[in-house]
Amino acid sequence: MTTLHMVLQGKGGVGKSMISAMLAQYFHPFDEAVLGVDTDPVNATFAGFKALDVKAVKFMDGTKVVPSMFDQFTALIMNHDGMVVNDNGATSFLPLADYLISEEIFDLFLETGIKAVIHMVVVGGQALIDTVSGLNSIAQQFPEHVGLVVWKNEHFGPVESGGKAFEKLAVYEKNAHRINGIVTLHEQTELVRQAVRDMLTGRLTFREVEDASLEEYDFMKKRRIDRFRQSVFGQLDVLRTGGVL
Repeated sequence: MTTLHMVLQGKGGVGKSMISAMLAQYFHPFDEAVLGVDTDPVNATFAGFKALDVKAVKFMDGTKVVPSMFDQFTALIMNHDGMVVNDNGATSFLPLADYLISEEIFDLFLETGIKAVIHMVVVGGQALIDTVSGLNSIAQQFPEHVGLVVWKNEHFGPVESGGKAFEKLAVYEKNAHRINGIVTLHEQTELVRQAVRDMLTGRLTFREVEDASLEEYDFMKKRRIDRFRQSVFGQLDVLRTGGVL
């Protein structure tokens, strides 16, 4: 069975590519044929992780989706047997969402036995309003059969407003019936943030860091990165065993 995991958000710099890379690595032990697809028309960061063998695919011409090019993207998914992780760019968010809805792409996937899960990122700080707005748009417009996982990224601060946690905000209460799970990227110490930042800047996987020499990544740096990995993968384990993923 094919499951498409699409990482979406209209706000740039919120961690979409990092999440895509982590999803691809998480699924690999359960499915060696994980297919990574980077469709960001501006920054193909996900495709930069060489160890993940991600395919860079373009279906945008400026701000428009090109149907013939999107058909190739669709065929790539439909011809794959296993997990597909797709990282999308912020600039393509609105036109892509509109195209998916108008062309009933998710209904097509359902008819052909493909499960679709949308991973939406919300962040704290100044981008909170923009990211929860994007979440609300997707939750309200995408078909009910499309799964929805929210990633709370606390890198810019707690995901809250007016002292209310995300789960207490109106946007969550309005869409709680659509949200199948939440993964929290907890706020980290500066040492952990720097270690993870170095890993991502180098486009390295957790396995590559683990195998790196002590000169490149010393014991404590590896340990900090692995603690971050365990925190995220532990939450994904819960969603996977619960049938969300």
